[in-house]
Formats: sequence, C-alpha cells, structure tokens
Amino acid sequence: MKKPLLFLAYYLIVTPVGAVQRLLRDPMQRRIQRDAESYWTVAPVRR
Repeated sequence: MKKPLLFLAYYLIVTPVGAVQRLLRDPMQRRIQRDAESYWTVAPVRR
C-alpha cells in the first residue's frame, strides 16, 4: 500500500513543483547569450 501512495505523492507534488521551477528560472543558466564571446566561466581557486 505504501508504493502507490509514494507514487501518487511524487507525481502530484514533486513533478509539478519541478515543472514550475523550470518555467520561472534556469538554475544552470542554459539560455543562449547571443552577445557573448564565450560561455567559459572561471572556477574559483580552492586552497
């Protein structure tokens, strides 16, 4: 009985939340920047 409830909870709660987040913002900044010379970003130095 737990598996069907977890399945429903996932698809009724987690999936819509993820879809809304993708519509509102792009956390990986995957949008095309037409004026950019390069997409390279320098990683911070760890010491």
